[in-house]
Amino acid sequence: MYAAGRMNRSIGRIKDPSFAGHARMAPCNFTRRRKMPCEDVAISVMCSKGRSLEIELRQWEKETGMKGISAPAYLKAREKFNPMALRYLLRCHEKDYYLEENPKTYKGYLIGAIDGSRLNVPTTPLTLTYYGNASATGRPQAMVGLSCLYDVLNRRIIDLVCGRYNYSERSQASLLIKDAGEVLGKKPLILVLDRAFCSLSFMTELIDDYGSSFVIRCRDTRFLDREFMLAEEKGGDAIINIALSKKRLAYMKKKDPRAYEASKRRGALPLRLVLVDIEGKKMRIVTNLSHDLFSTDDIKELYRLRWGIETCFSFLKNKLQVENLSSTKPLLIEQDIFATAYLLNIAFDFANEADGESGDTCDMRYRHKMTVNRSFAIGVVKEELLSVIFAPEEMRQEMMDGIIKELKEHLIPVRDGRSYPRSQIRAPRHHRYSNTHRRIF
Repeated sequence: MYAAGRMNRSIGRIKDPSFAGHARMAPCNFTRRRKMPCEDVAISVMCSKGRSLEIELRQWEKETGMKGISAPAYLKAREKFNPMALRYLLRCHEKDYYLEENPKTYKGYLIGAIDGSRLNVPTTPLTLTYYGNASATGRPQAMVGLSCLYDVLNRRIIDLVCGRYNYSERSQASLLIKDAGEVLGKKPLILVLDRAFCSLSFMTELIDDYGSSFVIRCRDTRFLDREFMLAEEKGGDAIINIALSKKRLAYMKKKDPRAYEASKRRGALPLRLVLVDIEGKKMRIVTNLSHDLFSTDDIKELYRLRWGIETCFSFLKNKLQVENLSSTKPLLIEQDIFATAYLLNIAFDFANEADGESGDTCDMRYRHKMTVNRSFAIGVVKEELLSVIFAPEEMRQEMMDGIIKELKEHLIPVRDGRSYPRSQIRAPRHHRYSNTHRRIF
């Protein structure tokens, strides 16, 4: 594996003069060499630990030896920096991974989950205008809407977009799918999606526009009820021709005129309808995967793997504290979000390499399958990243090898098949400081 090599190339991209072209908010930005050039802005945002600005700048001066940077000058430099430059770095890092490595697959397919989440951001007139008010009653609350494409087997964020809190998950998913090929190349991908995506127009778009393979959970009622009854009569797993009736087309025309124009010209939609048993309940799943390669149990397992994206959001929010933002301005908020996602991939890159190096030894020494503690990996990378970036090139490799060696010594067991009933009782509001999700930096 080549986590250190990818890290070196990422550092090279940041320090390359052409990076300024991705980072400029205006053509005149970062054209002169100042105390805080664009590469230093990118590095400082990635290495921020969520403390006060004065403490962050003090640590920056201590690590880099660059003195005389005032807080106003630093914030002014950040306002010239395009957050899409950090998304560009994330996507380049992932493109390197899929070119160089032999990623884990399920029957030859990468498994990508798409889902959305929302982040609380500082509530100001500007953020309320930019992102919208998520509070129906009482005090207003600004929120950012995130949509993420996540490789659940290899634990990597392939891409991330953010916008208003009340965004369309299907529209954002279309953007992620459209751009995924630039990162993944020609590697086949199965999309695993939750109930928010059970829409005939969206499924038609996936098949006709992108040629995507998908597994989508459906609502328990009021969606293809008649067709699922027919599939149940045929054993709970059958290919059914979904007729695009006038009623369905009229609904599409109302909700999504563009999809309506595409759907009205095609005939019936052949889809595989699967009923799988989960804790005594029948879960409805729609897919276009063939019976020959994927059995009913395979479809059930593919949907189970979707839970990985939920743990991804948990890492972003609970471990990397993505909601601990450094500013109230939307531009700087999005810088923090993309930098946090990029840092998560870097940490998991090192953890995956440590897993690969310690795998055979762990199988012999332990009762359970063992894996690197991802929380520990995030904490170590967060603490060491600034030192690694500014280390001389001949020392950098040694430092990264030391990180991987340290991660190999902090393992936790993987206990497959565990499940717990979802509690319907909300946690008391005064439990603000959890003793099960302690801060790691």
